[in-house]
Amino acid sequence: MITAKAHRVVLSLLIAIVLVLSSAVVAFAGSEAQFSLTDAQVQNGRLFKVTLRAKTDAELSSFVCELLYDSQVLKFNSAEVLESEAEYSVSTLEDGKVTAVYLCEEGVVCTKGTALMTFTFKGMETGNTQIKLSVKDAIASDLADVAVSECVPSKVMVLGASTSGTENRKGKNATANNADTQNLSSTDESKISFINGRTDIAGLSISNQTLVSFALSFLCTLCVAAYLAYRLGAHRQKEKQKSVPLAFKDNTGNDELSD
Repeated sequence: MITAKAHRVVLSLLIAIVLVLSSAVVAFAGSEAQFSLTDAQVQNGRLFKVTLRAKTDAELSSFVCELLYDSQVLKFNSAEVLESEAEYSVSTLEDGKVTAVYLCEEGVVCTKGTALMTFTFKGMETGNTQIKLSVKDAIASDLADVAVSECVPSKVMVLGASTSGTENRKGKNATANNADTQNLSSTDESKISFINGRTDIAGLSISNQTLVSFALSFLCTLCVAAYLAYRLGAHRQKEKQKSVPLAFKDNTGNDELSD
C-alpha cells in the first residue's frame, strides 16, 4: 500500500511539473505590445503627419502594419522611419490602404511608447475621419514573437480653409471703394452746387450758368477776332511783297518803264 508520505512526494512532483510547464508556456508566448497613431487637426488642402508609436517590454525588431483611411477625405503622401538604423518599405496598391514593413535588426527599446514611424497625409475634404491601424508579425530582437494587444487609430479633423485673410482684403477693398465713391460724390455735388449757384457782381445777383455761358462766348469771340486779325495781317504782308517795275532811261534821255 502507498503510504501518506508517498502521496505527498507524488503530489509535490506533479506541482513541480505543472510549474515548469507553465513557465515554458509563458516563455513561449513572449511579450505583448501596444501600437498607436497620434491624432491630427489640419486645414483642408494642407499636409500633416501622424506618428506610429509602440510600447512593449521587448526590444522590437520588426513588424507589419496596415493603415486604412477614407481616400475621399485623405490622401497618402509619404512615410519615414525615425531610427537611423531602421529600414522600411511601403505599399499603396489598394486605394485607401497603406501597408508598411518595419525592420531594425538591433531592436528598439519601446518601454515608454517610442515613436517608430511617421506617415504624411493631405486633407482633401472637410470633416472628421479616422486612420485605422492593425499590426501583425511583430518580432523582438531575440527572434521571439511579440503579441499585439492593442492598436489605437488616429482621429483626424480636417478644417475648412481659413477665410480671415480674404475677408480682411475684401474689407479693405470695400473701404477703399467707399472712400472713392464718397470722393466722387463730393466732387459731383460741388460741381452741381456751383452750376446751380449765383454770384453777386456790382450788387447784381447773376446765375453762375449765365456767367459760364458769357465767359465761353467771350473766349470764342476772342478766338475768332484773333483769327481774323491774323488773316488780315497776312493778306497785307502779301500785298507789300508784290514786285514793282524798275525805271530806266533810254539813249534819248527819256524815262521809260520797262516791260
